[in-house]
Amino acid sequence: MAKYNANGTFLFSRGFTPEEGDAYNGNGFSFNGIATDKDHNFYITGQLDGKVDFDPGPNNNYLTNPQNINSSFDIFLAKYDSLGRYQFANSLYSTDTFSFRAHWGQDVWVDEHNDIVLTGVASGTIDFDPGADTLLFHPTYSNGCLFLTKYVQ
Repeated sequence: MAKYNANGTFLFSRGFTPEEGDAYNGNGFSFNGIATDKDHNFYITGQLDGKVDFDPGPNNNYLTNPQNINSSFDIFLAKYDSLGRYQFANSLYSTDTFSFRAHWGQDVWVDEHNDIVLTGVASGTIDFDPGADTLLFHPTYSNGCLFLTKYVQ
């Protein structure tokens, strides 16, 4: 990802590292949505398959598709401050164990209270609570259902 000022002057860029081999074996990740808040922090969402380091600094914060089933994708949501420094990254993953499921974060935005709103598609049961608790969503259509969820910061 890269940031430019209003005049198009380059400010910084950050890279993300899939675990070796993942990006070339049909695994990895893709960005689908980006948003900023009133403090100029930014948020990204998309899909994840495999293992990716979301901390572009000297530390590591790997998100992993926990079941690592081929051809399956989970949602990620990450936050970076206005200088591109890592704040957090979460994976919202399926609890299903069948051989193919696809979830992806399609878009993200931040409301006037700095709460995060996330939209996307889920084709299997997914846990929307990024913490230790669970908040399960059970799509009624196996080829994918749209979702809208909000996280209060």
